[in-house]
Amino acid sequence: MRLTDTLRPLLEELFTTSADLAAGVHRKLPGGLHVKAAVKGERRMLIVWRTADRLPSARECEVVGAAAGMITPTFRSWQCRESQDAFLVTEGFKGQACTHDWNTAPVDGGHASTCGHCGATWERTQSSRAKTERLRYNGEKVSPARFAQFLERGPAGESPAEQAAAVVLAAQEPLWAAPEVQTPVPPPPPRQRPPRKAARPSGPETPAEQAERARLTGLLTCITFWSACWSPWFRRAVTIDMRRATLRGSTLGELRDEVRSVYVRRTLPYAVPYVLLACRWQHMTRALPEHATPIPKTRQKSARVAGTRKAAA
Repeated sequence: MRLTDTLRPLLEELFTTSADLAAGVHRKLPGGLHVKAAVKGERRMLIVWRTADRLPSARECEVVGAAAGMITPTFRSWQCRESQDAFLVTEGFKGQACTHDWNTAPVDGGHASTCGHCGATWERTQSSRAKTERLRYNGEKVSPARFAQFLERGPAGESPAEQAAAVVLAAQEPLWAAPEVQTPVPPPPPRQRPPRKAARPSGPETPAEQAERARLTGLLTCITFWSACWSPWFRRAVTIDMRRATLRGSTLGELRDEVRSVYVRRTLPYAVPYVLLACRWQHMTRALPEHATPIPKTRQKSARVAGTRKAAA
């Protein structure tokens, strides 16, 4: 027997007693859950709490509300005289409910029925292997507990008059909707370029600026030669000419920015010694004494190996 089957008669008794006494009635359930039922007019309310350290769970509030006949039970925190950590369970359904009168009719693999009062429908179907069962109420899937509850009292369906009115409205609607008149969207305004900074007047460079230009150009040319030593692409004459033309046409500020870049600062300590060594290699070898660069000795074949080869021949 399900838990709701044992709670329903108990809660009905509590609501009846509360209506007669015009006060709340308290009862402790076997699981340690305390329930206090109250009736105000036609509205039923429940207060649930526990005396232990843990609180009532959401599932317990939903089960108690469903057993009290609520279609959509809702709960929120509540404080009462018995407990400061209680929950108030009330009916959250705002529609029209109906106590149904079903006319059962068999369908393929199950049963279906329609209420004679409100037009609500339910359907129970089974799969081909009869291992799963699908329950629907008013076309929506519901759990077995909700299905059993809605069979007695649940949300009302559409009456025949409402269904006929819906059919008439659907028939009056045109098959093709009228084309919507779209207002042309004006094009966005053209983007305005920021004004260029006024170029500084190019006058003759001072001797100090010319010396700085020569020094910076030499450093950047050194890096270019270092790149040409290890990369065939940088070794091409076209690439070298383009690089030299770029250095000649750059301003002093552009040369300063390039020398201060991360790449140049990381590469310069390796490029300068490499280029100096490559440019001065022949002069360094000429200045070395003869014993510093001895002639490589050729390895002589041993007599044993030579005799073995003659015997084999």
